[in-house]
Amino acid sequence: LPMNLKKCIEVINQCEIRDLDYGVINDHPFFCTCGMGFDAFVSMKFAESGKRGPITYAENILREGLKYKPETYTLEDETGTKQYKAFLISCANASQYGNNAYIAPQASMSDGLMDVVIMEPFDVIEAPQVSFDMFNKTLDKNSKI
Repeated sequence: LPMNLKKCIEVINQCEIRDLDYGVINDHPFFCTCGMGFDAFVSMKFAESGKRGPITYAENILREGLKYKPETYTLEDETGTKQYKAFLISCANASQYGNNAYIAPQASMSDGLMDVVIMEPFDVIEAPQVSFDMFNKTLDKNSKI
């Protein structure tokens, strides 16, 4: 929806209804992204900070990024069970977290699919490239994905 109130009301009044995909984790539905690892950790820190906005997210990412220790996760699907050591895992129905940070550039909220992004641990020297790729819709081509 547009941020402009008048335009937002105009869009709502058009009554265009679309089917959207959604996911469910622990009996909780989600429509955009649901993650574990670093993105969940940063979201928790963001919620605890009491301030909103992209600057607060950036502060938390910079402060916590160097200290965060990747974990091992077990994922199960129709082909079996596999373990991954990951910096983060994101179930992405939408292509971005928000603020033009694209975790799954090819994801669509209406394709009937859920994109699962597994980001391997990376060295601090690789962080600028990971960040660049995330904000330039090329993260899916990064070697850590």
